[in-house]
Amino acid sequence: MDEVSFYPGSAKGTEPEDDPESYSKWFIDNQPNSLKVNGAIMPESIGAKQKLLKMVQDTASMNELKFPMPYLFDNDEQFPMIDY
Repeated sequence: MDEVSFYPGSAKGTEPEDDPESYSKWFIDNQPNSLKVNGAIMPESIGAKQKLLKMVQDTASMNELKFPMPYLFDNDEQFPMIDY
């Protein structure tokens, strides 16, 4: 029981729901030493899941499509008899 500590709260309130970021930081920082392996917390020991993400490069910004329509819109009459 000497390794158990209780969340003291934050400036926003005493419950974890009041300040999730502060609670998350406190939760990681206050893990019992018995769960640490070489000074690091193993995600499996605190019930966290690991997920590896595959990096995908967005090539859409490298491909530019040009259409003739903007030229017609810019240089054609905006409405009939504009130059009359």
